[in-house]
Amino acid sequence: MAVPTNIIGDWFSRQSPQKRIAILDGIASTMHHRNKQPLEKMASELAAGLMAVCAEDLGLSSLEMAGLLAHPKKDAIASLVTVLRGG
Repeated sequence: MAVPTNIIGDWFSRQSPQKRIAILDGIASTMHHRNKQPLEKMASELAAGLMAVCAEDLGLSSLEMAGLLAHPKKDAIASLVTVLRGG
């Protein structure tokens, strides 16, 4: 059953500013940086990383988190946009 809220964005907004920076730095450090990588690929990697960190913090597996989202990929990217806007 899908939950109609922005789980990831809501979770991220409850983190302290220092924790937010640490989360984003941690995700960025695991990304595979390639020259001329398409923006869509980078956004997808960031969104997936954010979803994984959120799931871990909530005590869920990535599959369990995905099960809570109506459209996991779309919802994760929407959450990323919320985060980048200042959440």
